[in-house]
Amino acid sequence: MGMDHEYNLLEERWIKVRSNNETIEVSLKDALLHAHEYQDLAGELPTQDAAVLRLLLAVLFTVFSRFTAEGEAEALENDENEDAINRWIDLWNMKQFPSRPIEQYLDEWKHRFWLFDEKYPFWQVPEAARAKQYKSFKLSGDMLESENKARLFPVRYGIPKHELSYAEAARWLLYLNAWDDTALKKTRGITASASVGWLGRLGYIAAIGANLFETLMLNLTFLKDGDQSWDYDDCIPAWELDMPRTAELSEIPAPEHPAALLTLQSRRILLAREHDKVIGYHLLSGDYFSAENAFTEQYTLWKSFQQKGTGVLLYSPKLHDPQKQLWRDFSAIAEQSKQTRQPGVVRWIAQLKKNSDCDLCSNDVIRFKTAAICYDGSASHTVQDSFSDSLSFHAELLTEVGKTWRDCIEEEISKIEETASLIGYLSDSLCKASGMSTEGKGADTLRDKADHSRAQFYARVDLPFRVWLESLKPEMDTEEPRTGWQQQARRIAIELGKEMVFSADPAAFVGRSLTEKRKNNKGKNVDMDIYYSSPEAYNRFQRRLNKIYSIKKEV
Repeated sequence: MGMDHEYNLLEERWIKVRSNNETIEVSLKDALLHAHEYQDLAGELPTQDAAVLRLLLAVLFTVFSRFTAEGEAEALENDENEDAINRWIDLWNMKQFPSRPIEQYLDEWKHRFWLFDEKYPFWQVPEAARAKQYKSFKLSGDMLESENKARLFPVRYGIPKHELSYAEAARWLLYLNAWDDTALKKTRGITASASVGWLGRLGYIAAIGANLFETLMLNLTFLKDGDQSWDYDDCIPAWELDMPRTAELSEIPAPEHPAALLTLQSRRILLAREHDKVIGYHLLSGDYFSAENAFTEQYTLWKSFQQKGTGVLLYSPKLHDPQKQLWRDFSAIAEQSKQTRQPGVVRWIAQLKKNSDCDLCSNDVIRFKTAAICYDGSASHTVQDSFSDSLSFHAELLTEVGKTWRDCIEEEISKIEETASLIGYLSDSLCKASGMSTEGKGADTLRDKADHSRAQFYARVDLPFRVWLESLKPEMDTEEPRTGWQQQARRIAIELGKEMVFSADPAAFVGRSLTEKRKNNKGKNVDMDIYYSSPEAYNRFQRRLNKIYSIKKEV
């Protein structure tokens, strides 16, 4: 186009936010300075919002590690935890971000925020031009298309399908870097394969506040895991690098500061444009490092495992299961022990709750939200779908005061899991009683029906459990709320069990005997004749359910 640069992200409107229940586009600078006026980010997908949130956080980490809330140049020092906490509280109590330090910083670095620039195109590298060019519909995450398989019900048709506005392209540029699959083509001489984008390797989780300001602040973890100072010498976001990294599939040391990690360039990208529209992009693999014990990452669930050969306990990100409600992973969020490790953002909020000078959130309820991508199989060659979930509970549950209730919540989740298994066993018994084959395809059908029944139970208990969890306060006595919940959970299971019996094949009422391998009194597997019928299956189900919830008669 004959110009050195175009479309500055600090001034152009490209970030989608929700304002007065309407979706509008604002500039990066406005998203920060007016964050208190916006309810939340409102991009095309929760996964896109996660990528945009990390960019905004990277700016805030950089600015307020160098400037006070009043705009004075005063860098936070390593090992000065109290100063970091106090600076955060100063910002929180202002109820909005101060304009002076943010504008001062962004004005200084404005030249690195041009979406199109000959030397420093934002979030891109000119050297990627040597790579294959992909079409724009693969850049757009809400299209979810591969190169050779079109989506059945595409969200765009005709010419608009093959081009994006600069605003759209900027949002999807962040998304692609964060969540890209592994289908990119390697250039000559590269033998190793790239993993998915960094966020695709995480069990991503973030705190959500009453407005965008609170959301950003709650996730602005000024202390690593709530109790360690950051290495501020590594506080260098990608746009501050003198020479942006260009090497393909480049293994780097794990970043030691959030500003560096939040701007990790998992991909080398260069947008292609024509007539003021983005028509495609060039793509290479970029920076990567091991996710094991990568504790600079503050926004993921973790799982532990023992290193082969040494027995050393290590941690890796715990990916979200699209079939599993977030509350079923409550322990991974709320518990910290040798075997479990809380997300850094959760430990940070727990630290803030200990400070009496900090009125953390209205009604003391904290909300966490996840976002994730489903890739196809172990190779992760293409994106299949995206999903998200959220969970709300009293922030005090994260402190030592809430330990008793955390244990109770875990016990109730365990009972739900037991009941779901029991529902699956009832389904299996009814199918056998009706004459369904237990071999070949029949066995697969049995499993499918049991899985479906368990999923039904989880779906029915989902909303009631969320409501119950949010109602809990650490100062409450545990007996009455737990008894009320157990009666409700048991009632839900009983209702579903009755429906399953009534909808079973009539032949199930009479039933049949099957020879199955069972353990005898000596613990040996022997052939036994087992009688299955719907009345017997339901009675067995009810007896076991009463043991789970320690109730002698039906409520």
